[in-house]
Amino acid sequence: LLRRYWLEAAALIAAIDAALEVVFHHDAAKAPHSSLWLAAPAVVLIVLPILVRRRWPFAAPASLWVLAAALSFLDGRLVVFSASVFGAGMVAAFLLGNLLDARQSRLGLVFVLVGATTVVYHSPTTGAGDYLFVPALFAVLWLGGHALQQRGARAEAAEQRAARLVREREEATRAAIADERARI
Repeated sequence: LLRRYWLEAAALIAAIDAALEVVFHHDAAKAPHSSLWLAAPAVVLIVLPILVRRRWPFAAPASLWVLAAALSFLDGRLVVFSASVFGAGMVAAFLLGNLLDARQSRLGLVFVLVGATTVVYHSPTTGAGDYLFVPALFAVLWLGGHALQQRGARAEAAEQRAARLVREREEATRAAIADERARI
C-alpha cells in the first residue's frame, strides 16, 4: 500500500509538518503575520491537493499553485515560511511537467511560472535575484517531469513496435510453414 501511495503519504506528512511549523514557530522573525487560526489551515490547504493527483492529474497540482498565489496576497510570508510548502510546490511543478497531454503540460508551466512569480513578489524577504531564480528552479523541475514523460512515451512506442514486429514475424513463419506443407 505504501509503495503505491508513497507520494500521497509524503504529502500528508508535509501538510502536518507545515502546520506544525507555523504553529510552533509563530514568533520567528520571518513568521507569517496572519493569525494561527488562519495560517495553519492555509498551509495545509496548499499542500493537500497533491492527495488527489490521481483523480485530477492536472487540476490538483495546478490548484496548489493557484492557492499559493492567492494566499500570498493575504500574507506574503505565509507561503514562503514553510519548507514543506516549498517541497510541495516542487512536486506540483514536476507533476505538471509529467502530464500526458502536452497542452495541459504547457499550461501547467504557465501556472507554475505565474504562481511562483506571484509568491516571490508578495514575499517581504525577496531579493532581486529571487524574481529570476525561484521561477527558474520550478521551471527546471517542470522540465524534468516533461523529459521523464517524453522518455516514457518513447519507451512505450518502442515496446509497441517490438510487439508488432514479433506478431509479423510469427505470421510470416506460419505462412512459410503453410506454404512448405502445401508444397510437400
